Amino acid sequence: MKALFFRPWRWRPCRVILCAAALCLTALPACAHAFGRPYDLPIPLAVYLVGAGLMVVFSFAIAALALRRAALAHNIVEHRVGLPFPVVWQCAAVALFVLVIVAGLWGRQSTFKNIAPLAVWVAFWAGLSLVCGFVGDVWVVINPWAVLHGWAEKLTRRTLSLNRSPPPWLGAWPAVVLFLGFAWCELLWEESGHPRELAALLLLYSLLSWTGMALFGRAAWLRTGEIFAIAFAQFGRFAPLSFTCENGRAWVALRPYAMGLLRDVPYAPARGVFLIVMLATVTFDGLSETPEWGALLRALSPWGTHAMLLATAGLLILPVIFAAGFIVTVWLCRAFAGSGESLVRLCGFFVPTLLPIALAYHLAHNLSFLILGLQYMVPLVSDPFGFGWDLFGTSLYLVDPSLVSAKLIWTVALIAIVVGHVAAVYLAHVVALRVFSRAVATRSQLPMLALMVAYTMTSLWILAQPVTNARTGG
Repeated sequence: MKALFFRPWRWRPCRVILCAAALCLTALPACAHAFGRPYDLPIPLAVYLVGAGLMVVFSFAIAALALRRAALAHNIVEHRVGLPFPVVWQCAAVALFVLVIVAGLWGRQSTFKNIAPLAVWVAFWAGLSLVCGFVGDVWVVINPWAVLHGWAEKLTRRTLSLNRSPPPWLGAWPAVVLFLGFAWCELLWEESGHPRELAALLLLYSLLSWTGMALFGRAAWLRTGEIFAIAFAQFGRFAPLSFTCENGRAWVALRPYAMGLLRDVPYAPARGVFLIVMLATVTFDGLSETPEWGALLRALSPWGTHAMLLATAGLLILPVIFAAGFIVTVWLCRAFAGSGESLVRLCGFFVPTLLPIALAYHLAHNLSFLILGLQYMVPLVSDPFGFGWDLFGTSLYLVDPSLVSAKLIWTVALIAIVVGHVAAVYLAHVVALRVFSRAVATRSQLPMLALMVAYTMTSLWILAQPVTNARTGG
């Protein structure tokens, strides 16, 4: 789906140059993993990579000094206020949900003449993820599967579930498996831009969700199997607004950014793996659009392996690599601290600190896709089925690919990646002060710092590559 929006472009090849820290920290913007006119790097890419890495190191030193004697608040008080008219938001969400399915099944079968593909991949996944991450998890209020199940119970005046308790070992593992399937559909499925196939997939997922709610109860399934409830809740823990919804009433509370990540820890293993899979799949999204990925596919093609199988294997292997790297890093942190704490428990404490990185990369990689995709949606607001309507006078809107320049996209990507990793370093240091003694907290975070620096530089390198449609050999 995303490949339809992007155009290949170039960046100036560069040699690795050792630069002074001052030059690295004052680097200018460059090209990004996006669309538009070619934009040459004003300075070598290596300068950006080294400068970003040094910024993360510098932030680590600042955090260590600032938190050395600071009193850490373990409990953050949130004062809730009622959210007005939640039923209006719920009705709107259900109406849009029905519109997408109806348009997909019976509308014009064209990616850009039918609202279904753009609504799902652009407005819903790319857009709502950022809303939940930077504003608050509104999905907990408007989730159409939960809303429709609740309405059905009110209409029938009975509980439409067996309320069987999920086995303790199950955790959120169903959501991990389903999210991998969702990522495969988004990134590799050739029919992802076809309205009817996408609507059929939505109906299948709806059936699965309501079956899970019927077996285990609505609340239990939202915790264990509803991938969007879990994913948006993860993003929402970074946001300043905390939304809750119960029995048709909704509340919202204000809190500092990222403080929600320090609550309800340690994560259970399945929930931690879910977050790592989120980070790994969005990284695979960028990596699989690089020329290097295309070269790898061409190198392996003589062995007779189908490109789709190779891409699927890459999508499944990358989360394993990420998880292994994270576990080894936490093990080293424990060794540096001389702690006897359980490794699983420590991973549960530290894994939420990866969320700012996942959110930052989601913003950096999808910003141009989101802006261009929302422009394509403007005429579809007046003609969602592609029948030639003009309900609101927007059907003749012309898409302007130059609305956002490559220079701006790169600037946003650079800032997002660096700030996301700086936030992760800070949060990891706060966690270290809580689980280790103050005497060893800073020392224990040296392996985590190395991981953050490495991923910062890798992320920026991926974003700086020319975009190709090479993830499945196209």
